[in-house]
Amino acid sequence: MDGHSLTAPLAVIGVGLVSTALLWPWLTEGHARVRRWRILPGVLGLVVMAAAGWMMWLQKAAPASAALNVESCLQMLDAANPAAVDEPRDGPFNREDLVVVSGQRRGTYFRVGEELVRIGRDHGVRIRNRSTRGSLENLQLLASRENATLGMAQSDLLMWLSSSAIPQERDIARRLRAVLPLHLEVVHVLARSDLKQLGDLAGKTVLTAFDSQGSAYTARNLLRTDGVPATWSDAESEATSVCRVLAGTADAVVIVAGAPAATLSRMAVLQRTHSGARALQGVHLMPLSPGVDPGPYGAVRLTPQDYPWLQAEVPTLSVRALLMAFDFSAEANAYQRRRCAHLRRLGRALRADLDSLQRASIAGKQEGFELSGTVPGWPSDRCVGLQ
Repeated sequence: MDGHSLTAPLAVIGVGLVSTALLWPWLTEGHARVRRWRILPGVLGLVVMAAAGWMMWLQKAAPASAALNVESCLQMLDAANPAAVDEPRDGPFNREDLVVVSGQRRGTYFRVGEELVRIGRDHGVRIRNRSTRGSLENLQLLASRENATLGMAQSDLLMWLSSSAIPQERDIARRLRAVLPLHLEVVHVLARSDLKQLGDLAGKTVLTAFDSQGSAYTARNLLRTDGVPATWSDAESEATSVCRVLAGTADAVVIVAGAPAATLSRMAVLQRTHSGARALQGVHLMPLSPGVDPGPYGAVRLTPQDYPWLQAEVPTLSVRALLMAFDFSAEANAYQRRRCAHLRRLGRALRADLDSLQRASIAGKQEGFELSGTVPGWPSDRCVGLQ
């Protein structure tokens, strides 16, 4: 207990002592046996007054000084959470529909998928937007021929698959083609304030969300590159992971998303309460910088404009999001020929309406993309034909 919390009970004790001193001559008059009985009520009164004052102070101070817990943190974040986008329900599924595999329904990938659906509808191309756990599942679905035609993924994950020592993973990359480079995804490492750099995460508990596979890969890749062993957990939602760090039950959480990331933006509501503001003071976004061989990672800066609870700019890393497609260009059978024809129609639609796709991709984000942009080291999709 700090000095401020002792003020009231000490004041009560002081009043009791002064009162006892003033009454002392009266209490000590007469026979010694009587004297003891006269003193006893004063002593008992002093104890009762001090105890009552202490309890009243604790009851008054407890709500303001209580530490933030995961449950109260989630309640505050949920209250600031916009409704999820519903998946489209536009009639029975048709195997001729193009399917774009995207991501979480509150995320940028899903929003880009919804814009693809709209662009296709306006130009006579039926597209379905399917929510997924993110980059890795998208690439697996594209390569598995489970009626997934288009999908979004992080470029670092694609590079890892293409150079993997596992033949099945290289085969996934071999089947895919680049359609468009999308927005930059920013690496956010929300950590305890005393953890200053990636090396400080050695032996610590690092979280990634169960529905964000791209974040999990990027986090592991960065720490593995730096030779940092850590204890990983991806069993909880992004909001729960963030609240665990704020409540002090985990050391760091890694979120790879276009800035501002939704969950991190909602942390601003914590400033409205004493416990939330104090929890924010105990965490920070860890500064990151590209190494000697940055690979797919670039340098960006996060500012208080991105997250109002930031006190200053923070350097960090970014990785490019990509729109990919299964390679139907061989047109080896009737199905592949039909798919390639559908993608050509989509390519014409995208040329006519790319601005709206760009707005969906960069809504509130740091950087968009250009139609002329290419994906270095990756073959372009010849059916869509945007490159």
